[in-house]
Amino acid sequence: AAGSQKSILSLASGHVGVGTASPATGLSLVGADNTTSTLTLTNTAPSPDNTWTFTPQYNSGDLTISDDGTERTRFTSGGYTFSS
Repeated sequence: AAGSQKSILSLASGHVGVGTASPATGLSLVGADNTTSTLTLTNTAPSPDNTWTFTPQYNSGDLTISDDGTERTRFTSGGYTFSS
């Protein structure tokens, strides 16, 4: 929405929020779809770089972890874990 906060750092609590004005934990990512809620970590030390993504899957409630675009682990909403 126009004028809404995109990120915030709460100095009193030390919490950081992206997509929320009231982060409840150390790091809170809030988004309306899989892309905007994805956490991306990139290690630039090796060549080529390694990029890991942690993505909540809204349709299934699963959480996926991918390495350079390839899904490596899936935690299902039913409590199961699948790894490739």
